[in-house]
Amino acid sequence: MHTYQSPPAGNEISCIFHGISPEIINNNALIRETLLAAIEVESFHVLGIVDHHFEPQGYSAVILFSESHATIHTYPEYGSFVFHIYGCRSEQDGVKTLAYLKKHFGATRCDELSRRIIVDRLK
Repeated sequence: MHTYQSPPAGNEISCIFHGISPEIINNNALIRETLLAAIEVESFHVLGIVDHHFEPQGYSAVILFSESHATIHTYPEYGSFVFHIYGCRSEQDGVKTLAYLKKHFGATRCDELSRRIIVDRLK
């Protein structure tokens, strides 16, 4: 019997999107739909979603993948949101997802951090 072993490298990306229009940042359904479409671009396998709609405004979501996770938290009063993704398949995980979000949310600025994650193989 063959046992699956994930690659020793993954990728983590965090990004703060600034300058999101009120029509987008206040539309929680659109944010959720766009985020799920972005994740689909890289064929992540979604295991579950936990999200919350704040009153009077705001949205947070955690999406669990079999390959790890993504999160989003909006700040409608500032026209901003924070996005984070980690994937354990390759050093390029999340790159296409982030590009999709940049294209569809029309931010005026994105402050981005990314890092390759290497897991030591201890035997």
